[in-house]
Amino acid sequence: MGTFDRLLELLIKGASESVSKAVCKCIPHLAKFFPDKAKNLVKDHLTKVLTSKEEKVVKASTYALVGLLKALGMSTIAELDILTQFKNECFESKKIDPIRKQAGLFFYDTLSFSMGKSFEVYLTQIFPHILGCISDTKEPVRQAALAALKTIMATFSNFAIKQALPQFIKELQNDNWRSKFSTVEALGNMAYCAPKQISNFLPQIVKSLREILNDTHEKVHEAAIEAIKKIGSVIKCPEIGDMLEAIVNALANTNTHLNYALKLLLETSFVHAIDAPSLSLLVPLLDAGLTMHDN
Repeated sequence: MGTFDRLLELLIKGASESVSKAVCKCIPHLAKFFPDKAKNLVKDHLTKVLTSKEEKVVKASTYALVGLLKALGMSTIAELDILTQFKNECFESKKIDPIRKQAGLFFYDTLSFSMGKSFEVYLTQIFPHILGCISDTKEPVRQAALAALKTIMATFSNFAIKQALPQFIKELQNDNWRSKFSTVEALGNMAYCAPKQISNFLPQIVKSLREILNDTHEKVHEAAIEAIKKIGSVIKCPEIGDMLEAIVNALANTNTHLNYALKLLLETSFVHAIDAPSLSLLVPLLDAGLTMHDN
């Protein structure tokens, strides 16, 4: 048995996640020497991912499938219409077992891990599925959706953010509180995980979060506060950092805390540059002050 077969066998036997990821990275370097065999294995593992009811089998076959697809090239994904198969079998079938949703989400997660920024060409197709599963009634499905989102966000580029942000903001209009809650968390994590890439979009994000701060559901309200705090945690301006708590309180409850935050702001002597995260919090604060003054 050659090295290629041994690596695949290692996955099937249930290697740890760290080992499975390492094998997934190694497979493309070996599979290119066995193109015909790799194509047959793609079909075998694709079938297992789309039909197996065992999470262990699904994960092992997903790592193998993604490694093989990386070896054969992105054209194979289009040639076999793989994303359509996942859409139909894992997300749009009339009767979907939770394990199927998990399989689809794990595939997105692993494919993003393997392909990095190249995966972004598929974002418009897969984001609706991930965001839809964030509010799923089953906890394992919700966790799989958040895990996939976290992996994808780790390599976000400006292009990816432009594709994703409108969908996130649209999801905030969802009446389902779980969807709002998870989307708010995702927005906060996005700002925290990719502060440089997302800096130009922070004003839009904070504006959307501020609207959610008045949500009647306590968990959504608390998630919005935490998301704004995460944005605040990447602030490089120490003067704004020192008054972060007051700013967050003012954005959450302008009637009670706005005057105090504005007073702190007026009394502060700035000796450091005000960065994008700082501005994203200060602009709505000043807007609220002007609105209150006009009234």
